[in-house]
Amino acid sequence: MKRTLLLLSFVSFGVYQANAQCTITPSCTPDAATGYCSMPDPATPLPDGEVGTPYSTVIQISVGTTASGINVTNAEITGMILPAGLSYSLNPASGIIPGGSNGCVEITGTPTAEVTAGTATLQVVGNTDFGAIPIDLDYTITINAGTATITEVTSPNLFSLFPNPATSDLTVKVTKPMEIEIFNVLGTKVISESIKTSKTFNVSNLNSGVYFVVDKASGTTQKLIKR
Repeated sequence: MKRTLLLLSFVSFGVYQANAQCTITPSCTPDAATGYCSMPDPATPLPDGEVGTPYSTVIQISVGTTASGINVTNAEITGMILPAGLSYSLNPASGIIPGGSNGCVEITGTPTAEVTAGTATLQVVGNTDFGAIPIDLDYTITINAGTATITEVTSPNLFSLFPNPATSDLTVKVTKPMEIEIFNVLGTKVISESIKTSKTFNVSNLNSGVYFVVDKASGTTQKLIKR
């Protein structure tokens, strides 16, 4: 039984800041004995979320080709059980990660209920020379009650954003000179610029997700979607 569990525990995950994209990032080499490696350890909790605040994190997965000399064909992600309001997407989209390669799971959404030390369960089937062996990989996740770090206070006549959603360029047009700041959902400032009439920003380097554009003087805030 111990050997069977080791064969199915070939998961390596790295936690990234909010709005992280599901980009495959190999982080370690699977152990020859167990068929997996982890960075950090799978027992490490996922980042906390907050009710009503957009959430996003990524679990990176590395699959070995052998475990104690037994061939590993692939690992297939068959589902994920998450707190209310969250969903997941996979890379590769099929959820099948061949032995000797990597994949990732992105968890996104807006939590709708408080959860204290809850469980996010990743359902995996490992296909080996011993056949298909299912296992549930449980990650601890906490959803806190509260309000978002930044509250959207709109004033359509003060400044405008276009296009919104934005992909590469974002133009901010203002009705009077002001200092504009752009924050991610964690409250981290990613852009700060003074604008007299209008200015176009290159936002292609920002991760996909929700941002807030704020007039520093008045606190007026508008939501920006980055694709």
